[in-house]
Amino acid sequence: MKTGRKIILLFFLLIHSVLLFGQEVPPFKLYGSINIINGNLDDTKVSISKDGKKIKTLSPNLFGKYEVELDYQHEYTFTFSKPGYVEKSMIVNTNIPEDKLDRNFKYKWDADVRLFKQYEGINFMVYTQPVQKIYYNERAKLFEADSDYNKMILSQLQAIEEQVSQKIEEEKEEIKKAEEEAKRIAKEEEARKLEEERIKQEVAEKARREAEEAEKKRQAEILEQKRAEKEAAKKAAEEARKAAKEEAARQRMEEEARRKAELEERKKQEAEARKKEAEELARKRADEAAIR
Repeated sequence: MKTGRKIILLFFLLIHSVLLFGQEVPPFKLYGSINIINGNLDDTKVSISKDGKKIKTLSPNLFGKYEVELDYQHEYTFTFSKPGYVEKSMIVNTNIPEDKLDRNFKYKWDADVRLFKQYEGINFMVYTQPVQKIYYNERAKLFEADSDYNKMILSQLQAIEEQVSQKIEEEKEEIKKAEEEAKRIAKEEEARKLEEERIKQEVAEKARREAEEAEKKRQAEILEQKRAEKEAAKKAAEEARKAAKEEAARQRMEEEARRKAELEERKKQEAEARKKEAEELARKRADEAAIR
């Protein structure tokens, strides 16, 4: 009788299991955001391994968000990485008693991750271990972080976080100094450019004034040359008129002298002729007187 009851009980349990597996159970959903300290999301990756075997690699969206659906009854390892930054990992164990799976209930976990640079002088060996482990707590009937593991690793992580925070502050201070130095250099460069522009304008203005003065001088020289040429031409014309007048007077005097000489010569010839005529007449008269 007892054996028959056990068989019936096992039968009903089997039927229940078949019905349970026949129902579609919503997958475990893991989502979160990745915060890159003092950096951007370029080349940030999330690698996922299932039971020790890598199954996919994904990238967060523009806002650093990621989301993935996981099957139950497996152990997943999530590795968050970016070149030059400390790599972090997390284990999500989705093993759960079959009777706790409910197609009307969705298990999910929000896992935000901060990635910071690999600073010199800090030992990051602790990050070769997962920073968090997620598992199903049968007593609490929910998925939660492994508190015992967290207690074991928390102090180490906090010590590293404090060193990193100090490095970040130092880096911020260096960035601030670099920005201030860049501003100073930019200000000096701007002042230098303004001074160069001022000198350039002064040189251009000086060149313009010198060019104007040179042009004025050239125009004055041209005017003076024209005036001198005009004066020279006037003087030459006056001298030519004077020379012509003198030449005309000379010619007039020569003509008068010639005429006077001709007149005197004619008078002389007439006087000689009269004298000769008188002498001839006297001779004739003398000859006539002698004949008588």
